[in-house]
Amino acid sequence: STGTFLQGAQYLATKYKSFRRIRPDGNCFYRAVMFSVCESILLNAESSAELERLTAWAKASLDEVCKHGYDRLTIEMFHDELVELIEYLATKPKLDEVVSKLNEENGTSEYVTWFLRVVTAAHLKSQPDRFIHFIEGGLDIPTFCSREVEPMGRECDMVQVLALAEAMAIDVAIEYLDGRDFDPSKGLMRHEFDGGAGGNTKIALLYR
Repeated sequence: STGTFLQGAQYLATKYKSFRRIRPDGNCFYRAVMFSVCESILLNAESSAELERLTAWAKASLDEVCKHGYDRLTIEMFHDELVELIEYLATKPKLDEVVSKLNEENGTSEYVTWFLRVVTAAHLKSQPDRFIHFIEGGLDIPTFCSREVEPMGRECDMVQVLALAEAMAIDVAIEYLDGRDFDPSKGLMRHEFDGGAGGNTKIALLYR
């Protein structure tokens, strides 16, 4: 209801100073992660070590995904866009410049978004016995990835969020402003995904 939504929005205003809208085209999670990581690096004055880590991760990610059946020649161009984006952050661009870069039609955002899908799928394939328990419908991991992870425009579920968080070693929190009854003592439904040891980036996303 409108009242429930308003209560939830007021609650979020006590925790966060601002939010940025993401185009709801089925790729919004991957695009939100991409921008939030860039924003975190640019706004954190002590992020140099984390930027070095993410740069090394991005460069190594091509070899990692190729271990799980992806053709290097086919995906190398998409990987290069990811590396260039992370290295671009080292030049300390203004946040508005990053926003403009990531809003270019058929540009960096689309390439990096698809490569993050490949990274997610590769991580799922790296531990099939573990992740199979999150998959509904009796699909095996390769089939699930080909249907629900790799194609652009396919919305993600929690298993994809967890896989990408772990692959990038980032912590992801998702607040849900989705119309369910709001309890002031509990706040909104919130899911947290631990990226594991090694990284310091923590991002918060809003689902509504």
